[in-house]
Amino acid sequence: MLNKDDISVLLLTGYSPRRDAIVNILHDAVGIELKVDTAKSCKEMIENFSESPSICLLDLANVKDSSIRVVKQTKEHFKETKLVAIHIYSSSLLIDPLFNAGIDGYLSYEPNKLMVKDAIEHVLSGNTYVPENIYSS
Repeated sequence: MLNKDDISVLLLTGYSPRRDAIVNILHDAVGIELKVDTAKSCKEMIENFSESPSICLLDLANVKDSSIRVVKQTKEHFKETKLVAIHIYSSSLLIDPLFNAGIDGYLSYEPNKLMVKDAIEHVLSGNTYVPENIYSS
């Protein structure tokens, strides 16, 4: 069960319409108006946010930088923050390096609200999260 009052989210995505869609999914998943801060680049995120959010959603397919570099820089800057990556990968050969770099959860490129809710609950509970169908190839 989520204590929604204690959840702060920082979303990293470089694409505005996608940002709005992910924010809407977050609100639907958690069930309340959740405060979600956003950044368009890893540099912007690090320069503009010093306080660690509960969760950082990294929309890696829409950021103009290496996915591994973004994960490592985010983890270094927000040491206590749980990281959930969103990407197009479905193979463990591509996803596992993201976990090795520091993510706590992984979502496919088009996550539904149930997946987002499960990911948030799992990572905030100290567990990792990967949707059951993700390692299909």
